[in-house]
Amino acid sequence: MQLFENFISYRRSETLPEVQNIYHTLIHNGYSTFCDIYSLNSGRFDENLLNIIKGCTNFILVLNAHSLDRCNNDDDWLKYEIKTALEAKKNIICVYVGEFTFPEYLPEEINAIRYYNGINYSFLYFDSFIDSICSRFLVRDVDTKISDDNRDFLIIDNILVKYLGSANIVYIPRNVKSIGQKAFKDMTQINKIIFNEDLEEICDFAFERCINIANIIFPDKLQSVGVRAFNRCYNLSFVAFNNNLCSIGEESFRFCGQLKVVRFGKYITSIPGSAFNECNKLALFDIDVENESYCTIDGLLYDKTQKTIIRCPEAYSKDLVNINSTVETIDSYCFYKCLNVIDIILPKNLLKVNSFAFAYCKKIMSLTLGDYIEEFDITAIAGWNSTQRIVVSKRFNPLIKYQIEKQLYEKFDVIQNYDENISKYIMLKTTFESLEEASNMANMLLSSKYIASAQINKLNVFYTWNDEYCHEQEYELSCITKTTLFEILEKFIKLNHSYECCQIISIPIIGVSEEFGNWIDEQIIKQEDV
Repeated sequence: MQLFENFISYRRSETLPEVQNIYHTLIHNGYSTFCDIYSLNSGRFDENLLNIIKGCTNFILVLNAHSLDRCNNDDDWLKYEIKTALEAKKNIICVYVGEFTFPEYLPEEINAIRYYNGINYSFLYFDSFIDSICSRFLVRDVDTKISDDNRDFLIIDNILVKYLGSANIVYIPRNVKSIGQKAFKDMTQINKIIFNEDLEEICDFAFERCINIANIIFPDKLQSVGVRAFNRCYNLSFVAFNNNLCSIGEESFRFCGQLKVVRFGKYITSIPGSAFNECNKLALFDIDVENESYCTIDGLLYDKTQKTIIRCPEAYSKDLVNINSTVETIDSYCFYKCLNVIDIILPKNLLKVNSFAFAYCKKIMSLTLGDYIEEFDITAIAGWNSTQRIVVSKRFNPLIKYQIEKQLYEKFDVIQNYDENISKYIMLKTTFESLEEASNMANMLLSSKYIASAQINKLNVFYTWNDEYCHEQEYELSCITKTTLFEILEKFIKLNHSYECCQIISIPIIGVSEEFGNWIDEQIIKQEDV
C-alpha cells in the first residue's frame, strides 16, 4: 500500500472545487497527498481508505456549512474517516469553507473534532492560505522519524528523564510510566506528542515552552500533571483530558492562549485556580456529572458542595456574573484577568476572598462586599486603580476596610525628584515569544492608561541562556509613556510576563512636539490616580 503524507477528507457534494484546488497545489509543492477522486485504485474502497488514513501523517478535513449534517447516520462514510483519524491520533487540520460552524450535536466518537485547530479557506488569498497550511499545520514525514532503539531518550527506572532527539513528532516509548521534570522543556521544534498507553505521570515543567504543540490526548492511565507542565505552550488549542486524571498542578497550562474549552472526567480531585491563568480564549469549564469533587454552573468551576467558586474562564462571555448563593469562599485567581466581566453579584454570606481573586478585572467599576467576610487577601484587587470601588456597609470589618482603601488609594512609592535635564517621556521596550502575548500586554497597559501608544515588531534574536546559544524569533513591544511611570510599568510587566528574565529597558525621548506631548499627557493616567 502506498503511504501518503496527507489525506484529504471531505463531503464530495459540498466542497469538491476547494478540495481540487488544495490537492493540486499540495502536489505541486511536493507533498504526497491522497484525494479519492485522483488517488483511489482498484479493490475495496472502504478498506483502502481506512488503511491510507492510518498510514498518513496529516489528515486534512475540509468542511462547509452542511458537511457534517449526515454524520449522525450510522453508515455515513465521512464519519468513519474522521473516527479513524481520531483513533489513529493523526495530525488533524480542519479547513473551514464559507460560514462554517460546528453543529451543537455530533456523535460521541467524532465529537472531539470540534476542538482541533483549523484555518479558513480563502479563494481570494489562496496563496497565503496554502502558505499557512504548509508552514503552520502540516508535518513532513522526513521530520517525524525517531530511532527504534530509544537512543533519543534517557530513561531510568521507567522515568523518561530527558529527550535527546530533534524530531517534530515524538512517540513516548512503551516502557515509560513517568515523564520527568523538564524532560521536554524548551523543545520548540516538537509539533506533536503521542503518549504510550501505560503513562501514569507527567512531572513539573515537563513540556514547558514546547511552543508548537497544537493538541494533546492523554492516555487512560495518566493520573497527574505537574506544576507548569505545559506552561507557555502558546499554540496548544485542544487537550483531551482522560477520565482517570486525578490532579493538575499550579500554572500547569498557563499561557496556553489557544485553549477554548476544558473538559474533565469523573475522578479529578485537584484543579488549582492558577492552572489556566493567561488562557485568554478559554470560555468554558465542563466537569463530568459523576465527579465527586467539582461541578460547573454556567461554565464556572465550583467545588461539589458549591461553597467555593474555583475559577471563571478568562474569556467568559457574560458581562454579569451571579455567584451561587451557597458560596462562602472565592478561591485564588477565581476572576483573574476576566476582562469581559463588568459586574459580579457576590453572595451575602461570603466569608473569604483569596489571593488575586479579582486581579486585573479592568471593567469592574465596583464590588459590594457583604458584612460577614472574615478574610480578604489584599492582592485580590491587584491591578485596580482609584476609579474602581469596593462598597461596604457600616457593619463591615473595619480592619479589612482599611486595608482595601489603602490598596486602592495609596500612591505607589515612585521617586519624583528627577533632574530637570531628564526627559519627561520614554520609549519602554520589552520582548515576547508570541505575537498574542505581546498584543495582550499592549492592551492591558493601554486599558490601564499606563502608556499612550504601543508598537509591535518582529525580531530575529541571538543570545545565550544557561550557556546555550539561542537564535529565535521574538516580538518587541515598544511603548510611549512618562518617565515617572517606569517603576510602575516594570512591576506590572514582570508580574504578567511569561519569561523568567524579561528584557525591560527605557530610552529617553529627547524631543517631542507640543501637540504630541499634550496628546500623551491626555492618554496616560495622572500620577495622583495611580
